[in-house]
Amino acid sequence: MTDAEQRKEYLLKHYWDNFDFSDTLLVNNRSVSEQGWVNQLGLLASGPVPEAWIEESLDNLCTGMEKTEQARRFFMSMIDEYLYNPNSPYYDEDWYRIYLKRMLRSTVLDEASKSSLKFRLDLISRNMPGTLAQDFVYYLPDGTQHTLRKTPVEGNRLLLVFYDPECGNCQESLHVMAADDKLADAVAAGRLTVLAIYTEGNEAVWRKAYQRFHNHGLLETIGSR
Repeated sequence: MTDAEQRKEYLLKHYWDNFDFSDTLLVNNRSVSEQGWVNQLGLLASGPVPEAWIEESLDNLCTGMEKTEQARRFFMSMIDEYLYNPNSPYYDEDWYRIYLKRMLRSTVLDEASKSSLKFRLDLISRNMPGTLAQDFVYYLPDGTQHTLRKTPVEGNRLLLVFYDPECGNCQESLHVMAADDKLADAVAAGRLTVLAIYTEGNEAVWRKAYQRFHNHGLLETIGSR
């Protein structure tokens, strides 16, 4: 094959053809199995890849790992770790959705395993781009109850932020937002509404964070679930 795209397509679709999934030592050798998975993800991430290629590439892996229970457990755990863990550099709900749909068609998984996969598929299928966001209830500092869909929005633009003030990354993000003059100007001019939702249950922590960031004039609306 001399065409680069043709070679890439073939490699993605036949990536695991020569891997012996029945060899326990080979499967457990992470320098081979895990590195192979990382290399496959690198190929998938190396520029635009048609969804059909992604489906066939992941199907190639799933078909191989289904052959033995040990390989299936190992690779399913690794796929979760790389595609479903938000801290993974390869976190990708679109790829993970393709994988889940493929495994739900598996003839070797029991119903309990499929039920768990179905739950995750339903979860990540919510709030997809271009769809109506799932509604939820939140409370303002004055105790009033509101819902997302009935939140008054300035300028037809809503910036929705989920945070925990005891989370370092969340604190950093909120500080960056509070220091952003363009964001503050948009809020002040009525071009944007910011709705920050505290996701934990400690009211004292919530109110302390509210006061701190409200004093910056940024979080005009801040709620708690």
